[in-house]
Amino acid sequence: GDAMTGISVQYLADRMDTGDVLATAATPIGTDETYSELYARLATLGAEAVAAVVVDLAVGAGQPRAQ
Repeated sequence: GDAMTGISVQYLADRMDTGDVLATAATPIGTDETYSELYARLATLGAEAVAAVVVDLAVGAGQPRAQ
């Protein structure tokens, strides 16, 4: 399987996976890690990224980049 996974925060667009990316975060997948453990960790990572993006956008610091 894959050794790494991660999350992305992006703008919605007309087509799937085409919106500009506002943030990404990668994390290793533990060799003994269960789906539930990974899911919980990614949920936390994603929530933290969304919170940071909201703050950045509120202060005009968001820097979206095209996919």
